[in-house]
Amino acid sequence: SDLNAKKKVGGLCIAAPIFDHTANPIGAISVSFPISRIDESMIPTYGEKISATAKRISEKLGYLSEAHLSSLTY
Repeated sequence: SDLNAKKKVGGLCIAAPIFDHTANPIGAISVSFPISRIDESMIPTYGEKISATAKRISEKLGYLSEAHLSSLTY
């Protein structure tokens, strides 16, 4: 998975990369939470949403994922 989750003292950050049309990472989006305010069972859900958002941004920049490329017919 492209998702990264990191716990730091008192906080949690979930991030996913954004790719350009050449498949190079050009940035990322992330969400940070104080650990005291997050239900840890929701971390996978947040991760899925962040990853999906990063993928949509990447696609708007011309990135084609391998799944997308394999679905194309020639």
